[in-house]
Amino acid sequence: MKLDETELKLKEDIDIIFNGGYNDDFLSDQIEYIKQISFLYNHIDIEDNSLVFKYDNMKLKINGISELPPDFQKEHTIHLIRNSDEFKSAYTQFSRDYKIKNFL
Repeated sequence: MKLDETELKLKEDIDIIFNGGYNDDFLSDQIEYIKQISFLYNHIDIEDNSLVFKYDNMKLKINGISELPPDFQKEHTIHLIRNSDEFKSAYTQFSRDYKIKNFL
């Protein structure tokens, strides 16, 4: 899955996002979405026609992404991953760990 310019910026800005750098420009619901998307973009890879989300010891594999229409691939796979229990658990763990790391 190829990320566009905005998506790459969100991926690169993960520390800025989680440190409140976008808070003045967006509503709290939007910030939460941006955090989730940035986290997701930093933990996905393509492996053998599959999109793989990996974080710590969690792994979620979405098979057959090239079989979907190109305009639908990214939207569909992101939706599937974000709504999975694996992603939600990984995101919660990352958020907690990030806060602890920055607190120390």
